[in-house]
Amino acid sequence: MSPTSTPEGAKIVEEIRRTLRGLVIATLILYVALAILAGFSYHTSRQNQEAVCNLRGDLQHRIQGSETFLADHPDAVQKLGFTVAQVQKEIDNQRRTLRALSAVSCD
Repeated sequence: MSPTSTPEGAKIVEEIRRTLRGLVIATLILYVALAILAGFSYHTSRQNQEAVCNLRGDLQHRIQGSETFLADHPDAVQKLGFTVAQVQKEIDNQRRTLRALSAVSCD
């Protein structure tokens, strides 16, 4: 006599099937949620990379502009109320920031 031939055995088999269906559905929901989370994380990381790359480009532009200004107008700096040393210090700070951001690949 098999376990499903009795009413009690049939109930047990049906309960196992119902539990397995629930587990399969829960697993599918979990996989969909993980896929959505992975997509969101990828999108966010691309946005962050783009922002860092834009910042790097801006810093490079500022450094070049400051160096050009110092070379073209060395005496105008003091007329504007700051020293060459202050401008050079700012250039150095921007270079440090640029080096710190260099770990990000900007293709």
